Amino acid sequence: MAFALASFLLVLGCGGGSTSSSSSSSASYQCSSTVTGTPWSPSVTGLSANNHDSNVVLSQTVYQKTGAVTGLAQGTSSREISFTIDMSQDLGAYGSLTLMAQVAKYPSGLQGSAFAFLTSLNDGTNEYVNLSSACGSSGFYQCSNGSCSINTSCAPSWPSAFLNRNQYEQYQGDAISAANYPSVNIFPTCNWSGGTNGSTTNPSCAFNQTFFPSGYSPPRLRYGVNYTAKYVLVADSYSTLSGYQAGINLTVVKKTSNHGSVGGTVDFNVVLVGNTNVQASRTAKGQQNLNTLVSNLMTFYGQSNSSIKFGTVRAVEWPCQTGGDQYSSMVTSELGNMFVSAKNILPSGLDTTAMNVFLVGTITDDSASANSNLTILGIDGAIGGPAMNGTAISGVAVSSFNTLDTYNSSCPSSSGICALNQQDSSFYELSETVAHEMGHYFRLNHPSESSGTIHDDIPDTPACTATQSISGVNYITINSCLNSDSNIFSGTNSTCSANCGSYSTANGTFCPTATACEFNYIMWWTVKNFYQGNSDGELFSPDEAVVMSYHPLIQ
Repeated sequence: MAFALASFLLVLGCGGGSTSSSSSSSASYQCSSTVTGTPWSPSVTGLSANNHDSNVVLSQTVYQKTGAVTGLAQGTSSREISFTIDMSQDLGAYGSLTLMAQVAKYPSGLQGSAFAFLTSLNDGTNEYVNLSSACGSSGFYQCSNGSCSINTSCAPSWPSAFLNRNQYEQYQGDAISAANYPSVNIFPTCNWSGGTNGSTTNPSCAFNQTFFPSGYSPPRLRYGVNYTAKYVLVADSYSTLSGYQAGINLTVVKKTSNHGSVGGTVDFNVVLVGNTNVQASRTAKGQQNLNTLVSNLMTFYGQSNSSIKFGTVRAVEWPCQTGGDQYSSMVTSELGNMFVSAKNILPSGLDTTAMNVFLVGTITDDSASANSNLTILGIDGAIGGPAMNGTAISGVAVSSFNTLDTYNSSCPSSSGICALNQQDSSFYELSETVAHEMGHYFRLNHPSESSGTIHDDIPDTPACTATQSISGVNYITINSCLNSDSNIFSGTNSTCSANCGSYSTANGTFCPTATACEFNYIMWWTVKNFYQGNSDGELFSPDEAVVMSYHPLIQ
């Protein structure tokens, strides 16, 4: 039983790579040479540790307990493990509470592994998770003849921090390498006005409607009380179990913030994976391109809706000699192993301070369901990653295609940062991909998934449902959303087409500020168009910005 928490950024095309199931960590690498030159040190105007708000403070506490291991189709009511969390302190506006739970000491006599589901979080007045009684009586799944499916009767009920079962489940861990794969739940999960209680298409936010105590503007979590969190440890290979126990490590991160508005500052580590990327980063052109990459990201995240600045950006080299080459040609099954292994090469003392962006050579989907029509540009560890290093979801990975030192050939060496009209479309695409995967790490989904049948729960992002067939598969595309989609966006009370007139890729005529067009958002599911410095939009919606602002790494 496995759940696809990580989200890809893909490009439609032909021959998107092989689907080999071999493990890169088992290969033997001969490091024939060392890299030369001077390591890259980011040099971009506006980067400063002083961008951080001194009123934003993080604290971390670790709890350890043991409890029963539960089967997939087993009631949870008598198997919950409880933790008491001191919430006497006012976390302030845009403060948040992060719970990261990992299963430990999984019994050696059992197959597979287990993952931690948060079944309850209670502040003494409100129940934030509010799972239906079916979860306690009959479990999360229904199993028959060795096959299991979701127990649809087990889902959050209004009011809940989670708007539906899918949204709830994507934060509860993953059965792939589950013993090292934490569940990460960040509260508040939302804060927007309007919407309908319990609606799946126009949802209200239970924090804004119910959970926030009255009398505070901006609102914040209830404080001056103890919270109670409860977990169950769900085995991935059994429908029922009895007589087995495992450990659970719960890391509680409290973000205290009186920032007063959306935004903040983020630090991140650019991890250059493998000798090819490291050597490219030590050339003049490679360093110019990396500085331009950071500059582009600062522009995307610094827009008025999101107002996120960059503080300290560190270059971290991971050459062949310390194991980097085994992850340079990344296969998706090794993603978690790479993030765990990186604990050994990242600077010490950076937990709760910086997120990790891994620049690998290529990424290949080696799963049984791999689609050869798609090339993977980037992949995140999880929707809502932890503020910690060394877990199987501690970062995002992006394909450099081993061309860091050959991008932007028309940009003169005298330019510190390449202007937009000096940037190759493939390089701008790299910048978009990093920004996109960072958005996932900060808890954002695609506004619509590639099929056009699944949409995020944020009310001020548009939806696109019109598709076109590519190699026999239906996808939403810029063309289908612009020319065929009839969805009315509530923000403009009109369609995308009505907001985007003479669109033309031939001469770079785009509509980057048209909020009704989903392809103008950073979290659009695939690549965008770029022509001689003009491009589709790179928007965050106001409600997306609020969701990101609660993440503990935005300080």
